Amino acid sequence: RHIKHFKTAVSRQFAHRDCDWFNRIVLLNIFRWATLHYIAVVAIPFSCYGDCTSWSYYIILDKHLSLNSHVAAVSKSCNYHIRALRHIRSSLTEDMAKSVALALVSSRLDYANSLLYGTSDTNINKLQRIQNSLAKLVLKRPHISSSTALHNLHWLPIKQRIDFKISTFTYKLLNTRTPSYLSNLLLPYIPVRSLRSSDL
Repeated sequence: RHIKHFKTAVSRQFAHRDCDWFNRIVLLNIFRWATLHYIAVVAIPFSCYGDCTSWSYYIILDKHLSLNSHVAAVSKSCNYHIRALRHIRSSLTEDMAKSVALALVSSRLDYANSLLYGTSDTNINKLQRIQNSLAKLVLKRPHISSSTALHNLHWLPIKQRIDFKISTFTYKLLNTRTPSYLSNLLLPYIPVRSLRSSDL
């Protein structure tokens, strides 16, 4: 029901635009709606299969918008490529292995990850274990700590990557004001009382 209402609202909002635009994904900001879980405000191409899930390029929205199905699909795809990379790791230099890892696995972890803002710790931890395994594989040091492996490769952890993407996107919106249909949704914070920091 939520997905159907969401699709109707987005279709009405962008009805004056080219219809093909609705078939391209645009990730936006995150809002919290009353007591519900975090809901991503996005424009997503929908191709519904029954009442269970709605697919859009590698993004899976279940009817509860929990993104559990999406994380499970990403995890399955990433683990497949990690196993494949493990077979050829001995034939690659570290730089080559890093490039392959970024292209095949990290790109999948980063794709549409702004939607995961506010998702459950279970989903974040599941993706973090994949990144940890990938980092140790690239370095060929399976027994070092995960934090050390990520530090050596200069990779941000999953949660920080999500925060960084949303922060960067919000910064660009505030400074360029484009696209206008997104920047108009951002309102500056105005405190109810004067703060000492406002005098600085």
